[in-house]
Order: sequence, then structure tokens, then C-alpha cells
Amino acid sequence: MPELKNSLGWQYIQKTKFRRDKIHPLKKPRISPGGDFKSYPNSKIYILPTHLRLDVDLLTIINKRRSWREFKKQVISLKELSTILWAGYGVREKRGKFYYRNVPSAGALYPIEIYIVSFNVQGLDKGIYHYFPKDHVLELIKKGDFSNKLIYACARQDFVAKGSFTVIMSAIFRRNMAKYGHRGLRYILLDAGHIAQNMILAGEAMSLGSCPVGAFFDDEVNQLVGLDGVEESVVYMVVFGKKV
Repeated sequence: MPELKNSLGWQYIQKTKFRRDKIHPLKKPRISPGGDFKSYPNSKIYILPTHLRLDVDLLTIINKRRSWREFKKQVISLKELSTILWAGYGVREKRGKFYYRNVPSAGALYPIEIYIVSFNVQGLDKGIYHYFPKDHVLELIKKGDFSNKLIYACARQDFVAKGSFTVIMSAIFRRNMAKYGHRGLRYILLDAGHIAQNMILAGEAMSLGSCPVGAFFDDEVNQLVGLDGVEESVVYMVVFGKKV
């Protein structure tokens, strides 16, 4: 037990617990909220296909899901990529000031941002893109083959660049923590999990393999995407490709 108490993760859970005698045991920090959406206004825009449909049995798809680390060198269509992005983070409706998406998020704040590293997607150059869910489009950040840099940043796990594309999820911390304070980090990480599972099941419904990735050198991935690691930092990744 003493060794468990030395864990920062364990200490964080204990210090951010709700208690009957005091809901917030720690004083809530004063954090300004920032914007609801991030965009790259001067970037080239790629409009993603709409009118998406999957005719599948959900329980069958759940039963088929596995983590895949070997992929065919085969192109994925832009519609397949679009379906995965919409399933994971697409805007379903607007009510009042809130843009509700296909996943739950504490306070409908949606602090996660989605980036795509494209390797073999029809209609997309190799490069890094930002998903702008409000308009369901991709914004080009930079062109190029970033396979080796991504592999190196992921502790030489070469499968991260063997698929057709890799999803990188980051968190804009203040978007959530302005409301939820210290406990907000719990909700941010839950959001990433909700998004990943929706994306993975959508991919499986199209017979695409996937593998989540949690082992990476955070600031090397941040640098690759162009994140400062302070206001916004990588939290999760998922690789997608055609199954071998």
C-alpha cells in the first residue's frame, strides 16, 4: 500500500474526490475558458463527404473488435475517413450555444482536438491535418511524410505509421478546467476514451483495423503537430488501416 500512495496518479484521484462534507476539497483555480473551437483560418480546406451510412449489427461489431498492428498497404477512401471522424466527433445538432456531438462530454465542453497524420488516404496528400467538426472539414497543417518522426516519437512502435492514417487527440485543458477545476482532467481523459471507441467501432463496421496508442513521448508528438504542450497537449492516439 505505501508504494501505491507514492503514485502521482493515486494522489490525484484522492485529492480530486467529491466528498459529502466538502465537494471541492481543493480550492478551484481561476482559469479563463477560451474558445469553443480551434481552427486554422489560413489553411487549405478539404471538404469531407457527408450522407454517411453504416448498415451493421452493433453487437457483431463489438464482438469483432480487436487491436491490429499489421496493415495492408492499401488506400482508404476519404468517405471511410469521414465516417470515422463523424462517428467520433461529428457535430450532431446545435441547441442554444452548445454544439452537441456524437460522444458525451462533461458540460458539453468538448476539450479534445483531433489531428490526422495521413499516409494513404485517397484525395489527401501525406501530411498532418486538423479536423474542424463544426463544418466537418479537414484543415491542412503541413504536407510531408512524417512516418519516421511519428515512429520515433512513439518509442519506435513502427505500426503507428503502417496504417492508412493515425488519429492524434490532444486536449485544450482550459476549455474544461475553467468550469471543473482540478477534477476536470478526469473528464478530459474520459472524453478521449469515448471518442476513440466510437471511431474504432465505426472503423470495424467498415472492416478497418485499428489500435489505440498510449505510449509516446508527449512533447515530441506535440512538436510534430505544432502544440505548445502547455495550453494544449497530446493525450491519445489511434492507428487505422486495412486489415492484413
